[in-house]
Amino acid sequence: MTLCTANEIIECLMLALLSILFSIYQFSAAQYPEPLAYEYRLAVQPSYFSSSENLNNDGQKIPLGNGGKFTNLTTRTSLYYNWLDRVQILAGADFAYSQSTRGNEDRSNLNFSEVFVGSHYFYRKKNILIIPDALLALATSEVDPNGDEVLMSEHAHSLSLGIWSIYEAKKFFPYAYLGTKLMSDDRAWLYLLRLGLRYQLSEFSLFAEISNSAPYKDDKNVLTPQDRWFVTDRVNGGSYKFYSVNPEMIDFSLGSNFLLSEKFKAGVQIGLPISGRRVANGLSIMFNLSMNFGSTSEVRDILKEKKPSKSKTPAKQKQFFEQTEDEDQELFEESK
Repeated sequence: MTLCTANEIIECLMLALLSILFSIYQFSAAQYPEPLAYEYRLAVQPSYFSSSENLNNDGQKIPLGNGGKFTNLTTRTSLYYNWLDRVQILAGADFAYSQSTRGNEDRSNLNFSEVFVGSHYFYRKKNILIIPDALLALATSEVDPNGDEVLMSEHAHSLSLGIWSIYEAKKFFPYAYLGTKLMSDDRAWLYLLRLGLRYQLSEFSLFAEISNSAPYKDDKNVLTPQDRWFVTDRVNGGSYKFYSVNPEMIDFSLGSNFLLSEKFKAGVQIGLPISGRRVANGLSIMFNLSMNFGSTSEVRDILKEKKPSKSKTPAKQKQFFEQTEDEDQELFEESK
């Protein structure tokens, strides 16, 4: 057992963090949630992935063989609602297209793959922003082990729970995410970790992130992975992009966001795989376009502050007139 001296504490902590970081699997997603300046936001996020090789059980690159290739394009459409200025509620759906090629066989599939609902809660303490979030995704179909359609997603329901921590330091925003993803169909349950840094200018931002996860509850086919391989080998051209057993991967992302106007925002994100096991090895590109609409938070605050003046009740008005008449009568009698 190696002990850290006083001068090596920081180095040991860094090595411990890296050892955790590089043992977990990638969980690709968009940038961290942001408070909404308007009441609503509509976001459209097309995500493209293409691969012709896998990372096997030992982490080695293995071609799909026989000219095999797998491609997936998923467009996520989300509607956000800003409730009470601290809570965001979102709902939407994924529309996906997948194509697999191997030898003389070509397969493609186009349909809705998931619908989802979720929420974010924003808590600010000075320069630190804490955001717990939850997302429930329901698959529109299950995997048919005897079917012949290429897979568009994991085809399993999932519940993602986690918490963001963002430190706001003028132009630099380091952030972290820790969470879990629970999946149906006795799939592996994953714990998630994301670490990143964002550089923000007035209308432009850059960010870099490393995102990972690993199963803490094994897949039901962990001892019989060949049951999955038969399916992915037949319909996905051999790709492990979906329906893999206990996947592990590390992914590094670079991206930027552009403020097109007060209400429109665009962005792009590129994911580069570093290492992994039992996953498809390929490049992913995600675009983002969002539009804000509805009332602003300033307008809502003004409306809250405006309270209708309380009018006098008929009883109080009657009492007031009676007192006035009595006082006027006394003055009249005195003037006589």
